[in-house]
Amino acid sequence: EVRTSSNTGNLYFGTYSGQYDNGSFQNTAFGNGTLQNNTTGAINTAVGTGALQNNVSGQYNTAIGQAALTANLSGSFNTAVGQNALGSNTTGGYNTALGVSALSNNTTGHDNIAIGEAVATANTTGYSNIFIGVDSSYSNTTGHDNVAIGNNAFTSNISGFNNVIVGVGAGQSVTG
Repeated sequence: EVRTSSNTGNLYFGTYSGQYDNGSFQNTAFGNGTLQNNTTGAINTAVGTGALQNNVSGQYNTAIGQAALTANLSGSFNTAVGQNALGSNTTGGYNTALGVSALSNNTTGHDNIAIGEAVATANTTGYSNIFIGVDSSYSNTTGHDNVAIGNNAFTSNISGFNNVIVGVGAGQSVTG
């Protein structure tokens, strides 16, 4: 199914893609269920089955990969690349998740950068973090203002803040 709207600049490809659109503009969606529940969200790009599926009013989001940003409701200025990247995000904004399941449980956390497979998968409300490396900081839920670079780095942190951890496996026992 292909739907276009010349007066709003929307382009939808796929079954249920843009199904509930009601006044949004400049959205591009490729894949079944992409931007399905979007009503007023604008300038979004969704590629992959279920990408940005539940977005209602979020704007300036890019979701590439199956279920990327699928739970997003009103979060804006997010970039998710990879299956289930930022998959549980609802209202968090200004996040970047690159990798399968990166920031997958983030709900309201904001201003996070996660690069690598399964990076910061437990993060829900943590903010202003930079995590780079496979499984980096996967236990972080509410921690903020942290930097962890390296595969399996900073894996025990749950709520710590203002930490800088660098190296493969570095800081695995640091919790705060």
